[in-house]
Amino acid sequence: LAGLLKAYVRELPEPLIPQKTYIYLADVLRIEGRIALCQYIRQSFLDAIEEPSMVLLREIIGLLKDVLEHSARNRMNMKGLTTIWAPNLIRHDDLQEEMRRLEASRKTIEYMIEYYDDLFG
Repeated sequence: LAGLLKAYVRELPEPLIPQKTYIYLADVLRIEGRIALCQYIRQSFLDAIEEPSMVLLREIIGLLKDVLEHSARNRMNMKGLTTIWAPNLIRHDDLQEEMRRLEASRKTIEYMIEYYDDLFG
């Protein structure tokens, strides 16, 4: 089921987190503190997402949070989840650019999972 969902998200014409937000990724790695990170993610990424995509993103991030809560049984840790899902949720047309920002993309999704209640609640 997860593979099917990931394939669906990857084939969307526009990523759930729009490409126009790609310029904000590098700053995610420099911001410290829960409140500042949540505010930055909300303003830079979430506010740019249209409602239908936001509903799907919220559900996916919630699912990833649930998977992480059972990591002792399913052996899927935060880094594994974000490494698999970040390139599907945040994409760039230029593969080199996407690879250069992979860690920032991964951390952005990690913070969305970690601060799910603050960002989506």
